[in-house]
Amino acid sequence: MYKDKTIVTYCTGGIRCEKASAYMREHGFKDVYQIDGGILNYIQQFPDTYWEGGMFVFDDRKVVEPNTKEELKYTAICHFCNKPTSYYINCHNLDCDKIIVCCHKCKVENEYCCSDECRWSTNKRKAYYR
Repeated sequence: MYKDKTIVTYCTGGIRCEKASAYMREHGFKDVYQIDGGILNYIQQFPDTYWEGGMFVFDDRKVVEPNTKEELKYTAICHFCNKPTSYYINCHNLDCDKIIVCCHKCKVENEYCCSDECRWSTNKRKAYYR
């Protein structure tokens, strides 16, 4: 069904999408492309243009904010207050560990937890502040 479609793969740094593109070609997909160097490279080449919002990364930064234009900065809504934000946190209840979108004010007020139930848990990771 999808083997005849044009497909563009992308990832943060370009390695996973390169592997995915090669795998797809090996399995009969003919029109497969990738963003060379990943989204990070793309954003450096085209700042404040096509990429909207923050970018979730799999390290301690959680979110990279690539745009300086205000209208391109935020594409997510805080789990608690419904205001625009680009931040993500892991719930500090280790039994939950759910990733949620959460602004700085709400993450502090809610002790880095996604709910009252998680806030009352005795199995929480220690909070760290940056």
